[in-house]
Amino acid sequence: MPFPEWNNFLAKPFSTVLTDRNGIELRVVPLDEGLKRIYSPLDEYPEYLVNIFLTAEDERFYHHFGVDIRAVLRAAIQNRKAGYIVSGASTVSMQLAGLAMQSDPTFNGKVRETLGALCLETRYSKNELLELWLSSLPFGNNIEGLAAASRDFFGIQLRDLTVEQSLLLAVIPRRPATYDPRNNPNVAAEAAYNLSIEAGIDTTLDELKKVAVSSLDAQPLWPFNAPHFVTWVSAMLPVGINNEKSTIKTSIDLDTNRILQAAINSRIEQAERYRISNGAGIIIDIHTGDILAYLGSSDFFDESNSGQIDGVQIRRQPGSTLKPFLYSMALESGYSASSILPDIPMSFGNEEIYIPQNFNQRYNGPVRLRTALSSSLNIPAVYLAEKMGVENFTDLLLKLGFKSLENQRGNLGVGMAVGNAEVTLFELAQAYAVFARGGFSVKIKWILGDNREDEKADKGNVNIFEETTVQLIQSILSDNVNRILGFGRQGLGTQGFDAMMKTGTSNQFNNIWAVGVTPEFVCAIWMGNFSGETVIGTPGSGIPADAVVEVMKQLQKGERFAIADNLHEVEICSISGGAATSLCSSTMMELYRPGEEPLPCTYHVRDGDTVQITYPIEYRNWADLYGIDFLPQRSENKLNIIGPQDGAVFFYDGSMPESAQGVPIDIEGRGSAVIYVNEKAVYRGELPIRWFLPMQRGYYNIQAESNSEYSSISIEMK
Repeated sequence: MPFPEWNNFLAKPFSTVLTDRNGIELRVVPLDEGLKRIYSPLDEYPEYLVNIFLTAEDERFYHHFGVDIRAVLRAAIQNRKAGYIVSGASTVSMQLAGLAMQSDPTFNGKVRETLGALCLETRYSKNELLELWLSSLPFGNNIEGLAAASRDFFGIQLRDLTVEQSLLLAVIPRRPATYDPRNNPNVAAEAAYNLSIEAGIDTTLDELKKVAVSSLDAQPLWPFNAPHFVTWVSAMLPVGINNEKSTIKTSIDLDTNRILQAAINSRIEQAERYRISNGAGIIIDIHTGDILAYLGSSDFFDESNSGQIDGVQIRRQPGSTLKPFLYSMALESGYSASSILPDIPMSFGNEEIYIPQNFNQRYNGPVRLRTALSSSLNIPAVYLAEKMGVENFTDLLLKLGFKSLENQRGNLGVGMAVGNAEVTLFELAQAYAVFARGGFSVKIKWILGDNREDEKADKGNVNIFEETTVQLIQSILSDNVNRILGFGRQGLGTQGFDAMMKTGTSNQFNNIWAVGVTPEFVCAIWMGNFSGETVIGTPGSGIPADAVVEVMKQLQKGERFAIADNLHEVEICSISGGAATSLCSSTMMELYRPGEEPLPCTYHVRDGDTVQITYPIEYRNWADLYGIDFLPQRSENKLNIIGPQDGAVFFYDGSMPESAQGVPIDIEGRGSAVIYVNEKAVYRGELPIRWFLPMQRGYYNIQAESNSEYSSISIEMK
């Protein structure tokens, strides 16, 4: 170490230059109090620029050992003749030492600088010292280093500086306030002209004055592209970036970012009548996890609509966008795409609390899982959340990267299946990548790496779902026919390329979402108001969905989802979801996993010469509601507790009183049955039975007994 202060000087941070993946500058990140200090390698400086600065400060730099004796003698003579200091004879090395020591211009200070310079010259090469000096020179106005000065004074890069501009910059460090061409163009030009004579450069005073005056109109080169992205990235930058690490190439692509912004902003203009004032979006590369586009709001500088809020990172209710993860969980718990789910009036907790409704405010009776998800029906999703257990579903979402849920666990109920939890757009996009990666999660990256092709072949990270599961979800969420029940025939349409879509709308329509997944990227978009104002009317999630489709059309390159070789097709009854029989009037093909086969349809039965449709007993009220002829199925089921799932964990919902909550116990079979809770008889009735267990924290063993038949489960309430 040449002297005690040197290590601290070397460790001082430089402004980080962030670029997009193609090298286009996004931002020069300022340091504390707005200081801009940019480090540039010596080979980036034009030779004439270096020569001008050495002429101005240390023309014999390459010919002395840190102290220029000839310059000292000359300065002494000049100062004596003038009667005041006109020349300090400080060399580049002495100035570097002075900057590190922060010494004052006293005799003792000069002695310390001299000794420091001698030490520096023994430890570093001339070019190393020169490079560091040029990157550290103070120019006033919170600007340090020649690279920063060229941007601030003339709005150009180092490589583009003219000789005249270089002369004007070279005199500023002598007296920054006096020789700033924007404050005193004539004074600065005269000083630069004197330097040009000293350096033997052919120029004129008039030309230098002209260039000095032009600096008044020059726009400083401090780009602020992708403002929300660079603000987010800047907050994560490590402290003390310096030297060759001062430029970081990020993963974002500015052209892609502009496509995303244009798609969002055009929809916001169209949706003005709905009082939708803002939007946010993110695009992630499926293969690498690179963030390709990041838009925190429609206009960063729109103060009236809180444009500086980052809509990618704030938490909001996601509507139905969490449903695909719940259905994936169900598929891996024994359900199939043709499993029948109830879409009937149901309450969850007890008859007075949470009663979900569908977007179309209709009940559709028995629906296949495929239809329930593709049409985004709410009641089947809440039913599944209850069966799977809220705790188990929460654990899955945390595994997928929804860190926002960590401090919400105690207040999450079955309503999270339709978006009562709060998550970020960033988390949502990251989680959806699993559906195009064979069930593997992806780690999001914002720095462009050197090993992108290697990572493309490596699914990496955590295996969340089986490959057949995500292939079924791909099939369901790209199935336009089965969307009709929920969205109508004018709903989400065919894109003409491999893509899956999911939308979501929170209560009061103040958050509307859409996520599109192709084999190449995920695009997630949110629209609404940062103020929390509800929108006017019921615009639905088709607005952001249109924006997602537009983005996908422009960016997709024709990649295809992996062929589902392990899935096989079976003809099923479209009403019951069972294997089609000769009695079924409406059939379709459905996908199944290896070894998975549906049981024959039990809904269609022959009665003489006619075929009748029978329904499970739980659909009686639904049939009466819509005037549907109801014929109950003849139950041959053995006694069985069909819900909740054995081992399920339920959380007390902090937004409701404990006395108003309960867990429904569903039991099928024939005859009468007795329900025991922790070996105590609590209810007797005719099967099938739905009975509510009051919500009290603890472990519960629930047993049903009927005619020497037994069925039991264990659950936990927290």
